[in-house]
Amino acid sequence: MNNDRLLAEKVLRGETQAFGELITSYYPGLYGFLIKMGVPDSRAGDLAQSIFVDIFRNLYRYNDRWAFSTWFYRMAYDRFRKDKQKQPRMRHPRIPEYLIRHDDESEEEKSLGVLLDPLHDEDRAMLILHYDHGLTLREIGRVFGLSGSSARMRMDRALGFLAGNVQTSEDRFSEAVERLIGRISRKVPCETVPEEAIMDMAEKEAGRKPGFIAYVTSPVMLRKIWPIAVPAFLGVLLLALLVVQDVSKPFWGSVMTIFDKDNRPALADTPFENTGTPISFTSVTGLLSGDELVARLNETGMDATSWEVLHANQEQFIIRIGHIIVSCRNDGFRQLIDLESIGLSVGQGEPEFSVAPTGAFMVVGIPGTEAGAGTYLFNLSDGSYYRLSEMGPDQVVYAWSPLGNYLAYAGSTGAGPVFLLDMQALQLMKIESAVAAAKLFVTNNGGIGVFSGDQAMFASADDAAWKTQLVQHEPFYINPDSGTIWYVLNGVIMKHVTANDQDTAIVPDSGAGNGGSQDAYITDYRLSGNYLVFKMRNGNSGTLNLRTGKISVFNTSRELRQELLPWCRTTASGARVMFDNEGSFLIVSESSVTAPRIPGYSELKPYQTNWVDEENIAYVRMIDETDPKAGEFSIYTINVLTGAVTEVFRSVDREPVLNNDDPAAPNNASPAPGTQDTTVKIYETEKATGSRVESFVIKTCKVKNGPGDNYTDIGEIRQNEIIIYNSRVVNGWCLAQKVSGMINYYDTRNAFWIKAENIYSYNRSNLPVGVITADKVKLSRITLSKGNLIRIIVRGDQKSYVIPDTIDTNFGITGWISNDSFTQDLGSAYYNQAYLRKGSTAYSMPDFGSEPATDFNNFMSSIGTDVFVTLTGKAENGFLHVRLPSGTAGWVREQDIYLPGGSGGGSGGGYGESPGGNADTSEPAGLYLDLNGDGNEDRIRFTTDGRRYTLTVNQSKAEGQGSGIQSEFRLVDINPSDAFYEIVIEEHGSGSDYSSTFFYYDGQRLVNMGKVPGLCGNTDAVKGDGIVRARARSSILETWYYTREYRLNTQHKLVESPSAFYEKIGYRNASPLRLKIESLPFLLSPGSNEVSFVLNRNETVRFVGSDNQRWCLFQTNDGRFGWLEVYDSRYIGGTGLHASDVFDGLSD
Repeated sequence: MNNDRLLAEKVLRGETQAFGELITSYYPGLYGFLIKMGVPDSRAGDLAQSIFVDIFRNLYRYNDRWAFSTWFYRMAYDRFRKDKQKQPRMRHPRIPEYLIRHDDESEEEKSLGVLLDPLHDEDRAMLILHYDHGLTLREIGRVFGLSGSSARMRMDRALGFLAGNVQTSEDRFSEAVERLIGRISRKVPCETVPEEAIMDMAEKEAGRKPGFIAYVTSPVMLRKIWPIAVPAFLGVLLLALLVVQDVSKPFWGSVMTIFDKDNRPALADTPFENTGTPISFTSVTGLLSGDELVARLNETGMDATSWEVLHANQEQFIIRIGHIIVSCRNDGFRQLIDLESIGLSVGQGEPEFSVAPTGAFMVVGIPGTEAGAGTYLFNLSDGSYYRLSEMGPDQVVYAWSPLGNYLAYAGSTGAGPVFLLDMQALQLMKIESAVAAAKLFVTNNGGIGVFSGDQAMFASADDAAWKTQLVQHEPFYINPDSGTIWYVLNGVIMKHVTANDQDTAIVPDSGAGNGGSQDAYITDYRLSGNYLVFKMRNGNSGTLNLRTGKISVFNTSRELRQELLPWCRTTASGARVMFDNEGSFLIVSESSVTAPRIPGYSELKPYQTNWVDEENIAYVRMIDETDPKAGEFSIYTINVLTGAVTEVFRSVDREPVLNNDDPAAPNNASPAPGTQDTTVKIYETEKATGSRVESFVIKTCKVKNGPGDNYTDIGEIRQNEIIIYNSRVVNGWCLAQKVSGMINYYDTRNAFWIKAENIYSYNRSNLPVGVITADKVKLSRITLSKGNLIRIIVRGDQKSYVIPDTIDTNFGITGWISNDSFTQDLGSAYYNQAYLRKGSTAYSMPDFGSEPATDFNNFMSSIGTDVFVTLTGKAENGFLHVRLPSGTAGWVREQDIYLPGGSGGGSGGGYGESPGGNADTSEPAGLYLDLNGDGNEDRIRFTTDGRRYTLTVNQSKAEGQGSGIQSEFRLVDINPSDAFYEIVIEEHGSGSDYSSTFFYYDGQRLVNMGKVPGLCGNTDAVKGDGIVRARARSSILETWYYTREYRLNTQHKLVESPSAFYEKIGYRNASPLRLKIESLPFLLSPGSNEVSFVLNRNETVRFVGSDNQRWCLFQTNDGRFGWLEVYDSRYIGGTGLHASDVFDGLSD
């Protein structure tokens, strides 16, 4: 405000009373700002007065080219931060309710302080200054040293995060944002302005003048005197250099050196002169090799499944079992370490092992209090060792530099020095420290970063003076070379640069192209070498290169089954990551997800593998799985790109014993359909976005390399062949593959397209139930035992096609079995599997007075549905002893156990000819399931002719009509925390206008919840988080698909949650658009006049998505984003041309 500038000038001229007007104008706003920043009311007034004294004292620094409010709040925020660092570390205190709350505000709403508490202080201050104090985006950028667009991005992200916390099921996201802004902008009452007290303090400061240097370098004086002083000074200096020979020659000589490249010194990393103390190793004798080592390993009583690959490269593999470390090379098999044989106790816990990146040294931490406990460094060339510390791994932190040329370690339980060991000179340097090290980092240059719990510290071998910085958030990485601190805040990766005290957001979605949606927020992460491996809310994962900041995003939303990020290892480039995936492991990259396998062996496990290079992994397997011995093993390398498996080492001269029943074993691999091989190109696979279902082929038919008759025949598949197919139907075709040719569930090789009408379609939850009566029954790849529950998909005269009644994501879980091997008479059959009703309580003993089985009951509460259990055979006092799939057991009431689907005699219906003759085509008995949580099973029946359908639950009936109605309904659970299951009726419509109609049963009648686009009866659309993600079609610019979200309102109806932006599904893999006209500018943001980039003729961009109204977002090959306005769906703004006249490659 101009009036503020004038007042500031008056104060600088000596009219001190003018400062009183600034106090009157700014004190109420400053007081409210501090309150909303979490400063206690008891302290806010004192801090505000101190800030005004700082303002008065530093007023000469004010640059009147800025708005006074911008400079004022920059000073206020800096003082707030300094004051906060002096206070005891705590979360933001709750803002007093009487200062903020309105009478009409619900008591159930969070206070503003609690709501804003998770935000970084800068983000919190930005929202308050913008929405409460009216600062523009440009002014806010000046306050925090950002551009206006960066300020907008950070505020939008913070608002999005907070709005998700206040949004209720009945309102839209935009309404939640408006309500949030309203709460932030509410004024804090300020009853009195202590002008007189502040003026008294200011008067005392009036006599203090800034130093001469500070004054002449102030913004005001710079504009007045420096335009004259600087040219005069430079003129005098130049004259002196020309006249005085002794000065001028060296000066001009150095100037010429700058332009003479031949005379420049070479740029190289010059190692510093190490001043550390040399260390000496204790030698070791008696290390074994060859057959003696094999015998020693066999004596341990362990088996080869206990081996862990610690390090691998093209020359050697370092593996361990228990306390023994061995090296496997082409030239032999030798022992590196045997902790027990050298007198180091391993009896008080599992040792920790960490191999240097070079493979030359290893740190071993031995826990406990016995004489041998401590942290040791082993030289792997001869097995000698040096004791780094008497403290074990629970009291010491250590870190290798990325190249393995430095090792840093320190105590973690008390203040003490940090040690830096030069691994080339083997010299140890001690750097004194007054704090305990919670985390430790070291670079290739010998730089050390320490996190002590509330501060980050930096030092190096050639500069042992610590530089410290207080931190508010625990870092996951500290780079002492660049002075950067990395942490995760509100699900966003942040990089803090200590040199300018600035924080920058590193958004994974920038790499994924989603513009910062909440689904991309980080939910879990861990360090692996030079990379941060993270998992996002949408289930995808990725890596962040901590040196370059490059992000890679992996599409793992379907494959990763664990909530938290599992154990993982990255390649040196970070381009690929291996994950522990609930006992098996995946290899993921930006373009693929695979699960390698060694033919003839059981499923591979994590920890028994490591990266050899960017394309190969090493894996250790036992020679004979039926008689496993620790010393008898092979090491294989697996190429993750081609699947090629090579045995590179064998500890004994014996041929491996392979599993001949394994279809992937040598000479037993099932060929692809017909003459198909892995070189055949399969087209349009990205359209297969549905769930994967296992079934069989109804009749012998041709298969194609694309979804249509016009594609090439690639073979024939026979009747009753078992396949896994994608439920998403594309032009009447499904993408599929033969189970007999798959090596794992995620193997997508040898895929083909088959007509949907040639696949038997069923709904697993609707199928009648049976019980296995034979001792053993073999399906495709699994074996069932007597008493196991099955679902009968097709019942024939002699054989039936069945699937186990469990939730299993494996493959080969269906098959044709003899009718003599099972029964549907559940009343008289022996069974050892059943279902436990939700809400049931498990006890530690068969007695109501015994202790509840806590782990069992916690799982039941978290799952919120009926649970599949195994009966152990114990029964007593009206209780049955049952076991969950996880292994947790407990006693439950007998009446809480039930068998699903009604009793015997029912048939699953049939289509086509089954192996034993004609299938039974009688009407299904219906599905029995408690749909509304009242404890009573409801009978569900469904019939359709493709154009009309009738859905019946008990006595309530719902009818509808459409086009291409699917023959089976789907059961989903949108929100597991409520009492209802939902029923989905899917239809393909005309012209692929897919849609889904949802119903729920309230106990008396079926209620239509609404119709949404897309096929939504699958786990891609319904993930159990209260949201239905529907695939919808748009015609803006071109024909493309995007995701629309629907949420449940208070009436349990589906209501859309509109978004400001919709991303095109699969845009990263879509063909780019080529510009046909001379040039076209793309804007920085919708409606702005700033140009992001200009595209020239024949250059390409990718269409990212749209607001579904008139603005479309594009991305160049080098990652720049820009917007175009589109009129009447297809006309490009500013050109008057149809989109097809502007771009080549549009999809229609």
